[in-house]
Amino acid sequence: MEKCLVFEVRGDWAHFRKIYTTSSPLSYSIPPRTTTAGLIAAVIGLDKTQYYDYFTKDRASIAVRIINPIRKFRIGLNFINTKTAKMFAQIRERTQVKQELVKKPHYRIYFYHTDQEMYQNLQGFLERGQSFYTPYLGLSEYLAHIEYIGELAIREVNGGVEVPIHSVLPLHDKFPINFDQDDPDQRGEYFKETMPNDFERGNQRVVNEFAKVLFERKGKAIKCTPNKYWQVGNGENIIFL
Repeated sequence: MEKCLVFEVRGDWAHFRKIYTTSSPLSYSIPPRTTTAGLIAAVIGLDKTQYYDYFTKDRASIAVRIINPIRKFRIGLNFINTKTAKMFAQIRERTQVKQELVKKPHYRIYFYHTDQEMYQNLQGFLERGQSFYTPYLGLSEYLAHIEYIGELAIREVNGGVEVPIHSVLPLHDKFPINFDQDDPDQRGEYFKETMPNDFERGNQRVVNEFAKVLFERKGKAIKCTPNKYWQVGNGENIIFL
């Protein structure tokens, strides 16, 4: 891997439903790797029953950086039961559900794919500012605006020394993390979430890997000593999910 595509995605609201919440759904703070793969699939026009095979971890590399501070709100939504009446005026059954949303979400995505045809296909859509399907952030009512940053050089670096990592931090491996609150650069609000990270091959939405992901709420870089990381041409350091 010598280059990667970098683009930003933002919107007014987002909802990335935590899989263990149903009646009052909560949201992940960042789009899980599987959700980001779905977003990219929408841009290049892959059907929702097709893209699972294309975005397994051995083929697609995805990293996410937080640009806007994470702010969550809970709002009440009125759902109507459209199956019990043929006309809207006749609907009597309504249910109010609390839903957690991320306000003004804004993320930077780093992407590489081993299939050069797919990589260049996405690059073409991003350069033209187009998408095949309408992109959205978790739910179809939360539309996404995508801005292409460019194709940037990237190189893998063996770790062993403390560096700032600008992307969210997957905790696949154990390595030291600097949580020193006396250090002005490290003073922040740290959260860890466990989220889907990879699908099984085949046209089934079966998750075969969950990942613990660490991030600073305002998007500050996290100082740590990873075993390896990737240095991007714009000076940022990232670790792929």
